[in-house]
Order: sequence, then C-alpha cells, then structure tokens
Amino acid sequence: MVISMDRNKLVWNTSFPSLTVCPHKRIDDIKLEDYILNHSEQFEDEEDKEYFREFIIKLASLTYDNLETLPLNKSYGIESSQYLDILYELKWPFEPDISSGAAVKMFIYETQTEFGICHSVNSLVARYNTFSYWRNGDWSIMDHGDRVTVHPLDGEIYAQIINLSTAYDVYFHGAGDVPNISKQRYTFPESDYTTVELIALEIYTNEDARAFNTKQRQCRFQYEAEEMQTVPIYSFGLCLSECRMFFALRVCGCVPHFYRNRLRNGRRLPICDLQGIGCLVKIKREHFYFFLFFCMQIFI
Repeated sequence: MVISMDRNKLVWNTSFPSLTVCPHKRIDDIKLEDYILNHSEQFEDEEDKEYFREFIIKLASLTYDNLETLPLNKSYGIESSQYLDILYELKWPFEPDISSGAAVKMFIYETQTEFGICHSVNSLVARYNTFSYWRNGDWSIMDHGDRVTVHPLDGEIYAQIINLSTAYDVYFHGAGDVPNISKQRYTFPESDYTTVELIALEIYTNEDARAFNTKQRQCRFQYEAEEMQTVPIYSFGLCLSECRMFFALRVCGCVPHFYRNRLRNGRRLPICDLQGIGCLVKIKREHFYFFLFFCMQIFI
C-alpha cells in the first residue's frame, strides 16, 4: 500500500495523516494447536477442539460490528479476564514495514483497538493502547517521535507499507487520534498493491482561543485530559471509545475485552464474559444507532 498526499501551496507544514491497519488473520495456527495440546483436559473430543478453534479465531476479531458471531455456549475454562492474555499468546506475527519520502522517520506501532490487535502508522497516541502499556499499569506520557509534516516545497510525500501478508482493513485518521467505529473502513486482499491519495484540509483557530475554557472552545488540547479515565492524554476518538466502554458497563455491568479495564483511580472494571457479550448483542440489536453514536454528543 502507498499513501501520498498533495498539498495546497498556500498552506504550510500540514501534518501527515495516520492510518491503522488491522489484519484479517489474527491467530497463529501452530500456536493454537500447541495450546490445544497443552490444555487437552478442557476438550471432550475432536469436535470440541474444532469448536474451540472457531471460538478463539472469532474472539480475536470481535468488534461491535460482529458481536453476534461469537459462539456463546462454552467458555472452555477461560475466564474473561484472560481473554487478552490468550489472544496475545496466540497472536499471529503480523509485522508490516514502512518506508516514506518524508524527512522525519515514520514509525509503526502495534496497538489494541475496538477492532482488535492492529498496527498504526505515524500515530502520536497508539502506544497508549498497547498491551504492554496496560499490563504494566503505565500512565506516563510517551514519546512517539516527531510529528511528520508536509511542506509545499517537499512536493508529493508518500508512505509505503510493505509485508502485508494477509488481507487487511485500513482506517484513516489524524496523527493525534485513533480509528473510530463510526467511520468508513477500506478492505484490501492479500498481496494487493494499492495507492491512496489524500488531499489535506487545514482548519486554523486563532491563538487567542487557547485562553477560553473547554466549554467555550468546544474542543480540548491533548494535555487537557483530566476527564479521561484510561489514558493520560485526550483525543476525540479516545473520548468516544471511553464513552462506549462506560455505556456497556452501565447497561451490561461489564466492558468488552478490547478496552483497558483499569482506570486512572486504580479501579478495575469487570471484563464481559459470554453472558456479558450476549448482553452487548442484545443492546446492539435493540439500540444499534444509539449504542454506536450517542457518544458523538459528548465530544469534550
């Protein structure tokens, strides 16, 4: 995949966009077979093992879009608090590489999203949603490298992502944000070479607006994160994700496993087990629009 961006010659130093790549293949077949062999007491017969393979593959790809596809009849002795540990233990080694024509080096980070385990390119927030950051109870501000900007004299700037060894979904977003389930995704087959051209639209605010409070501005700076409960910084997408997480907690008494369940104050939220996921399925069927989009009203 190649991403290029054309510049408005009257606009200077535009931030290069970010994108998040989510592979369709999530589970390593060899690791999965080893797990089944080492936990043979959990399975009644070969048919039961086959059902488990289906269960773990669907759990690894679980999102709000496909909650109803997960078999809910058997947990195979796995507690919901272990879901992420097992998914990372059995994770398929998806390791894309990146090269770019920008003067500043672009990085690609593995990150946990509402779409499962993905990789974000040129992101200033992705590392706050890594499994290691969560597991270590980390709340520190992290260095994601310099912001990649595009200057009119640079001409066309590109980023090329290679070694995409499976079919994948792509989400485009700002470098200071995360992919959003309410936005369009683009799906590409394995080994497909695709070029995506982006045209930047700059929105400027007078520097004096910094003196206003958040209610007056109707927006926040990244450091204005006092309301955030799972990350030490603010972004619009992270705020929406937290809102959806707390909505699930309020209605079903638990949160999906793809969220950080430890809050800033040390409280640990219960992870949805199969019964909890069944509750989320019911919410989705009865209140789909409200469930996915009501948080758009609470944007600061």
